[in-house]
Amino acid sequence: MQARVEDIDHLKQFRLSLQKFQEAANVALSDAESDLVRTMMWIETEQSTYWHFQVRKRADKLSQAEERLRAKKIFRDSTGSKPSTVDEEKAVRVAKMRLEEANQKVQLVTKWKRQMEKVSHDYKGNVQRFSTNVQALLPSAIARMEVMIRQLEQYVGYRPVEVASSTGETAPTIESSAIENESSMKRGIIDETPAATEQSGEVSKPDTTEETPR
Repeated sequence: MQARVEDIDHLKQFRLSLQKFQEAANVALSDAESDLVRTMMWIETEQSTYWHFQVRKRADKLSQAEERLRAKKIFRDSTGSKPSTVDEEKAVRVAKMRLEEANQKVQLVTKWKRQMEKVSHDYKGNVQRFSTNVQALLPSAIARMEVMIRQLEQYVGYRPVEVASSTGETAPTIESSAIENESSMKRGIIDETPAATEQSGEVSKPDTTEETPR
């Protein structure tokens, strides 16, 4: 099986992109989970507690308004006439409206709670596979890619791209490393040729035959 490796830096960039995607996906999943939890807490604690308290409070105010109205209806002035109860009747109507509003809010909070429980359940079911891929499979893939990059670097004799450092020294490039390896191989071939000839016992002799004059 053959492999054609043209640029390992592209693999490194792809690995970096995967890491950034993993970080962004984890943040998004965490934010979504936090939003669900905050919304459920807001409905179940703040809203439910508040409106149940308002029902009790407004029921008490209605009772007080009705008591004042009854007292006003049986009251007689010095002339024996009944005073006006317009204000007390208005206060009773307002108290009834406010109590009805609080009861409606309690019913809505109960409805919201059931809806949010369904939304939370559906969300967790739909996102479970994606969450598993992000938190388990993706880190494993990144780790395997790092191993593959190291193996490819060793395979091609990879060196970092030439970059000037603060001391003025430069690191060898991929091309220079490849040229050095090729030159070393050629020198090895040239150095081994005489030795191979000596071991075979064959020594070339100069041609001393002279052409016979006519």
